[in-house]
Amino acid sequence: MCIFAGNDQGYKKELVKLASELKVQNHCIFPGKISNETREDFYNLADVFIFPSTGEGFGLVAAEALHFGIPSILANKGGLK
Repeated sequence: MCIFAGNDQGYKKELVKLASELKVQNHCIFPGKISNETREDFYNLADVFIFPSTGEGFGLVAAEALHFGIPSILANKGGLK
């Protein structure tokens, strides 16, 4: 299961279309922005955290994923480097 959580930067429509074209839409969830109250639940569900952002100044969500011990794949740009 792939969960695409957080601000989609306008890419949700494209991601949903791509998931449909690849016939994996039944394995994808697009909750959008999540509340502070449910954030830990999402981290606890994760087997891996992927953060491809190339414009992140600090990368707080990457630090949070590492805090929860989730193996992470991060962009080699900006604050994630």
